[in-house]
Amino acid sequence: MIAFEIISYCAMFFSIGSYLLKSPRHALAGFCCSNALWGAFYLSQGAYTALAITAINILRNGFGAFADHKTMIRAVIALLIAGWILFPFLYQTVSDFIPMLAMTLTSVSVYMRDKPLVFRSLELTIAFVWLAYGFALGSAALVFTCAFQAMICFCALLIYDLNKGISFEPARSYITIKVRQIIPFRL
Repeated sequence: MIAFEIISYCAMFFSIGSYLLKSPRHALAGFCCSNALWGAFYLSQGAYTALAITAINILRNGFGAFADHKTMIRAVIALLIAGWILFPFLYQTVSDFIPMLAMTLTSVSVYMRDKPLVFRSLELTIAFVWLAYGFALGSAALVFTCAFQAMICFCALLIYDLNKGISFEPARSYITIKVRQIIPFRL
């Protein structure tokens, strides 16, 4: 059991590294690696719903990272439908609805891969959904990972997306905010 907890921490490092990548497409490629490790962890926990959803996530993230827009949209929709068709056969407990919610939100985030602000905002929400699943499973590794992922995703959101309207001028002692980029009217 300890070996699988170690695998989950390795998956955590892949996930965190993926959130820190600037391009959403690169992040999706990194998520493929982390999801493969999470799949091994869920298998060890007997969480077969999460394992099936993770397998779907690997495929969907692969299409999101490497396919053109039209192919990616078809794959995302097909894999989302496949996940919901498989769900009644995999259902074990009420907490199995949590990964299904995460899968649905992740499908939307992959669809929005070309809009980094929306992509990272959805990924932040998804980290909290998986955090709830970690509590439901009683896995300290998953709880720690998801809490840390949420924090890193929030930092990436601040670094790459939300600070675009702020510029620092070294000659002055204050921060100039380019208001037009953040607020459509002038103050």
